[in-house]
Amino acid sequence: MTEHYHYSEKLEPVQVDLNAQTPEQFTKNYAQTTLNTYELTDEQAQEIYNAGVGTGNAYDGNWVPARVAHINGEVVIRLKLRDTTAYTVLPFTR
Repeated sequence: MTEHYHYSEKLEPVQVDLNAQTPEQFTKNYAQTTLNTYELTDEQAQEIYNAGVGTGNAYDGNWVPARVAHINGEVVIRLKLRDTTAYTVLPFTR
């Protein structure tokens, strides 16, 4: 099994209701964990997305499989990327 991914920076939780997104929230990235929601920069969102869904190409031999991602020790359940209302559900169990 692949080791879990732990995001290295400490992030502060934000208070948002992602089920009733505002126009401002539509333009931002969010990670929802088991306890909190965090606003992410594009770079942070990309890093956590790559860890949660995997990266690379199996044909080129550089595939890195999906891993359980953590922010501040909390398991990331889903990502909401900017300019969309859709969620990407990440693996949260082994």
